[in-house]
Amino acid sequence: MLFGGNLLKQPVFVQLKKDRPAAIRTPLGDYPGADEIMHTALFLGTYPGLTSAMLDYEIETVRNFVKVSR
Repeated sequence: MLFGGNLLKQPVFVQLKKDRPAAIRTPLGDYPGADEIMHTALFLGTYPGLTSAMLDYEIETVRNFVKVSR
């Protein structure tokens, strides 16, 4: 599964639309749900090869961020 909010607003797609407009074909309209996710969610990169040590590091990093941000 891929989560990334409004992918059409990611820099690579913005540039692609400028360089090759025909390469991006989407229905016209706004995507408020996707925009909300893009602006408010925390995305953590993941893949099946993550080790326990890698996951522990990710968890520790998020916890430390939350402590500092309070």
